[in-house]
Amino acid sequence: MYKMVHMGKIRLLNVLAEAALIVFSILLALYTNRWREEHAARQRVDRDLAAVRVELGENRAILADALPYHRQEVESFGKFLARPDLERLVKGKNMMQAVYAYHDALSWHGIWHPNVTPGNLSDTAWKTALANGDLPFMDPDLVKSLTDYYTFQGTLMNTIKLVGQIYMSPPPYDRAQTVTMLYTMQGTYRQLADQEGSLLEEVDETLKVMPRS
Repeated sequence: MYKMVHMGKIRLLNVLAEAALIVFSILLALYTNRWREEHAARQRVDRDLAAVRVELGENRAILADALPYHRQEVESFGKFLARPDLERLVKGKNMMQAVYAYHDALSWHGIWHPNVTPGNLSDTAWKTALANGDLPFMDPDLVKSLTDYYTFQGTLMNTIKLVGQIYMSPPPYDRAQTVTMLYTMQGTYRQLADQEGSLLEEVDETLKVMPRS
């Protein structure tokens, strides 16, 4: 009887030990898988942020090139519009004809200066990070800074696109409204310059909070 009870206890301990080993193995596997997933996510985040950092630097360079041109156009249009013989100069010309006729005086090269290349600010790296679902693994303050910057950048690019559609299409400009339209174009350049100046400040602030690789 004693031997049977003793053997029963041994079997019970073996069963319990095997059960504990199984549970431990499952927990270890779950922990290992989670660690691997988090490690892979951290590696993706590092790659995402490295790409975003490069993108921000390139966008900053584009802004720094474009901004002086738009500020120059605000000044050039202002001087042209202040000329006492303005009405005579633009008589019989619509807005675009006047701009092309006096492009030297206006220092005019289009809405976006051709020497600034590429012509578009990029958000590819940011969109890749969003598509990867890696934002939860980033610092919340950094995510806010990046979100604010790229949202603002999108607003500027939409403005540039809209301006191009308005001014570079061939609508029948009213020759009687040429002076008014020239003032409008000067205001457009002022709006672009203001937005670019603000975005340039924002990209500098964003670059400051970007982690170093």
